[in-house]
Amino acid sequence: MATNVANRPTLSASVGPKASKSALSQAVVNRTLASCDSTLAAAAIAVTPADRFIYAHLAAVRAAGAYLKLIGVPTANRGAFRSVWERLAAASPEMSLWAAYFAAGTKTRIAIEAGESVSESDCDEMLGLAEDFRDEVVAAARALGPPSRQQLTSLTYGYASAA
Repeated sequence: MATNVANRPTLSASVGPKASKSALSQAVVNRTLASCDSTLAAAAIAVTPADRFIYAHLAAVRAAGAYLKLIGVPTANRGAFRSVWERLAAASPEMSLWAAYFAAGTKTRIAIEAGESVSESDCDEMLGLAEDFRDEVVAAARALGPPSRQQLTSLTYGYASAA
C-alpha cells in the first residue's frame, strides 16, 4: 500500500474475480481516492456548514466511484441514467446501506445548493460518515489482495517500471 500526504493508505493494486487487473485502472482508483482525500480535507476546514456538507458528500461520491472502478463496474452504460448510488447498490449489495444514506444526502446537497440551510450536526454527520465510507473502500481494496512489486512501483511513483 502506498500512502498519500495525509498518511492514509491508497489502493495500489487489486486481484480477484471482479477486480480490474490493469495498472491503469489502479492508477485511476488511486487518483480518485486522492481526490476524495483532498475533498475530505476541504470539508474539514470549510467555514460554512453548507460548504462542509457539500464537500463531504462530494468526497463520498468520489469514494463510490473508486470502489466501482475497483470491482470493475463500467463508468457508463448505454441507456437510462443511473446514479453512482444506484450502481453501487446494484453491483455490491453489502454497500447498499451506504448507497441509501448518501443517495438521501444527494437531495439535501441539491437543496443546500439551491440556498437552503443545513444544521451543524447534519454536516458533522455527513463528514464523519464520508470518512468512514472512504475507509471502508480502502478496506475492501485490501481484502482483494496485495499488489505485485511491479504494480506497487508503477503506481507509487506514477510511471511504469523499467523491469
